Amino acid sequence: MVTSEAVCTNKRPELSLGFSTLYSGTEPTTNMVILDIKMLSGFVLDPKSLSDLKRAELVDRVEQKEDHVLVYITELTKDIPIKHSVQLIQEVPVQNLKPAVVKIYDYYQPSDQDDAEYTFLCAEG
Repeated sequence: MVTSEAVCTNKRPELSLGFSTLYSGTEPTTNMVILDIKMLSGFVLDPKSLSDLKRAELVDRVEQKEDHVLVYITELTKDIPIKHSVQLIQEVPVQNLKPAVVKIYDYYQPSDQDDAEYTFLCAEG
């Protein structure tokens, strides 16, 4: 599940994203999973948010590739939710902004996946 909260009053608008990840499969735990966060057009990951994410619960490593942030999570345990969050900063205003997708998938079995969309909800102008 992805939740978002926009701060529209700053000179550089921000978007907080919260992730609640829950494994509900048949095994007691998962393999390593990847949380793939696509950036909205015109947005970048806040540097402090990146360093916090690298130290977050069950995070093995974090990579930035073009407009994606890949979070490698060591494992998920059945029915125990894990929560992470990031801050995005708008560097370039973009009109008609399309939603971006957050995907989570099993590192060894990428067909085991789920995804959700998020968007930026500040009024333009």
